[in-house]
Amino acid sequence: FWQGRDASKMGWLTFKFTFQKHVEKIIEEQGVADMTIIRCYQQLEPLRFLSHFNRKIVIRPGRRLDPPKADTELYHLRTKASIISSRIIKVAADATQLCSQDCFILRVPFNKSPTNGILYVWRGGKASEEDWQLCETVAYEMKGDTSFSIQNISEGGEPENFFWFALGGKKPYDEDNAYLQKSRLFQCSNETGIFRVAEMSCDFCQDTLRDADVFLLDPGTQKHLFLWIGQKTSDVVKKLALKSAQAYLEHVRDGRTLKSVKVVRKGKEPRIFRRCFHGWDTWPVDNVADPNIFRGKVIDS
Repeated sequence: FWQGRDASKMGWLTFKFTFQKHVEKIIEEQGVADMTIIRCYQQLEPLRFLSHFNRKIVIRPGRRLDPPKADTELYHLRTKASIISSRIIKVAADATQLCSQDCFILRVPFNKSPTNGILYVWRGGKASEEDWQLCETVAYEMKGDTSFSIQNISEGGEPENFFWFALGGKKPYDEDNAYLQKSRLFQCSNETGIFRVAEMSCDFCQDTLRDADVFLLDPGTQKHLFLWIGQKTSDVVKKLALKSAQAYLEHVRDGRTLKSVKVVRKGKEPRIFRRCFHGWDTWPVDNVADPNIFRGKVIDS
């Protein structure tokens, strides 16, 4: 049972108490004796789930049956940890999202038409041939029976008239994503009554961040160490998390000091923080931290 980030929580309850027995009966009639129903969430899917999609899992907001929109859309293919965990996620249509080591799909409609336009398959100068071919395949599936044309372009050969204009103009973007292989996320929590620090899976996402905890993010640049404070974090966890950050820096011994520790508030995360999370989206309005949640040094840009 897969649940999207914006899906109603009632979906699982409806399935659990209305449709689950019906599904189990159908599976049993097909001769499957032992079946387990697993609930998984967007970008927190187990590898067993992702392996069924052959790397072609595309995540976008909205409902599946919504009519196509005449909006410019940018999709980002990223692989981290395992090739099985590849995902193509819709991101903000802005040139700063590009990265020379990745591939993207840019959907540009003509004259506000949802069925006519261009699908650009953009290949960064350092992107792999395999990723580019995957994006091309997905672009053809996105095209379907519409009148969209597909154009493959390489970094540096972008047409000015539609490509950069659709992305709000040419802007600086990352030339590589080597930081992804070095970035680490740690959860600081006393949920069990005992304070503990645990490293998260390297395939973490925005929804890994929990309001009741503090998270340490090493962005892989050897310049900063971010201390992300949840909206409902206790003062005890905040103080112990700061001590944990100091212990971490003493352990890695890469020249960083406590001055390298930057505290960020929920909803005020800088780009160097956000880029470590594939498909980062704005927090819901009612889910943004109180500006007085933490008395400490805050970086907002």
